[in-house]
Amino acid sequence: MQLSPENHPVLHQYRKLDTGEGFTVITEINPADPPQIVSSFIYPSFPVRMPEAFCIMPNGRRILARYQGGMQVLNEILPDGTLQELDSWFLAADVSLVNSRLHLKPASNSSLDIFLWLNTSELEIDGWGDITHLRKQLPVSNEDPLTPPITKAQLTAYPNPVRHALSIDMKLPAHQEHQIEIYNIRGQKVRGFIAPGQQVRW
Repeated sequence: MQLSPENHPVLHQYRKLDTGEGFTVITEINPADPPQIVSSFIYPSFPVRMPEAFCIMPNGRRILARYQGGMQVLNEILPDGTLQELDSWFLAADVSLVNSRLHLKPASNSSLDIFLWLNTSELEIDGWGDITHLRKQLPVSNEDPLTPPITKAQLTAYPNPVRHALSIDMKLPAHQEHQIEIYNIRGQKVRGFIAPGQQVRW
């Protein structure tokens, strides 16, 4: 279990059916009165449990690491419930992953420590093994659909240098606030202009 940034418990549970099929469920619960399920994500797992781990980054990203076809795959669980692959690496073919363990620990908002304990004994519980540590840098998306694009103002002032009068033209997309502040050479504000969402000429 881990806590989301909203302090909701998030459960990472492995389950095995009577048919022998295995699957894993990641469930976020709002502990209100009564408790409510915020989200639930289900994906198939091996009948014999292989090393997999789940963690929540400080910025709320949900990261899942699991075994797939001879590789350890690092995924991000997107808000729509789909998996986006972030990274993958091969595991040694001669190593048995059964009864081994995987642990994820955030190192920052965008880096992750991965600890893999390989059970090199033939014991099903406890035993001895080897620990491998990796630090992975998670890719950061440059796209943010909630942030509007930045528009640059086109500003011209003439004549330059100024003698008796100064003309200032500023071009911005329509219906945006316009603001100009003028400072003297000492850094003191001389005058300011604000025009809310309309064309103004000063």
